[in-house]
Amino acid sequence: MRTKTRQGTQPQLQAHSQTQGITQSIATWLPISLIIGLAAFLFTYRLESEGLWLDELSSIEDASLSPKEAYFENQLRPLYYFLLKGWMQLGNSDGWLRGLAVIFALISVFLIYKLGRCLGGEAEGLIATGLLALSPLVINHAQEIRMYTLSLCMALAGTLFLAAALLTERPQRPSRSALAGWSFFRLLAIYAVPLNLTLLLPDAIIIFSGFAKSAQYLLALSSGHSC
Repeated sequence: MRTKTRQGTQPQLQAHSQTQGITQSIATWLPISLIIGLAAFLFTYRLESEGLWLDELSSIEDASLSPKEAYFENQLRPLYYFLLKGWMQLGNSDGWLRGLAVIFALISVFLIYKLGRCLGGEAEGLIATGLLALSPLVINHAQEIRMYTLSLCMALAGTLFLAAALLTERPQRPSRSALAGWSFFRLLAIYAVPLNLTLLLPDAIIIFSGFAKSAQYLLALSSGHSC
């Protein structure tokens, strides 16, 4: 009888554990999902209510050029125009063209949640996400055929990789993948908006202050050799 009772309780415990896991997952993802949903509404609200303005027309004109011409026309910030050129192959309405900026704005909302959660905690991540989603500046740029939300997205992605490198269990020996991700997205951010080059100064200060005790490792890392 005891054996039968134990066998009968095991499925119940497994079902209870699965229910708890689902409940916890919903509790974790529901707040951020609601904020992202709100951001999607705000970023797309009356997306086509206003006509294109001069800078947007300039973006469309540059993206309409051949890849070689587009590069020479925008050597300092070619990334957005290459992406916009591909995006224009799928549609050409004002709302569709502005949708590319909306996508990068929404990705930025999620990235800042991940960054806030990584650096502070769940509450900090949600607060940062809410502030970004409600920012009039971000809402405005999310409805423009311009590169600003792309720049924000690439900058946040690079910072998230840098945080991952700094907060590793071995902060004096950060993973190469984290540093490679930071380098890659910083480069993309610079190709989106050259002013992002200024991000390298605080990055350098943070990196060398955080890894000061492992200068030899950093030198070896930069030269392609592991310690």
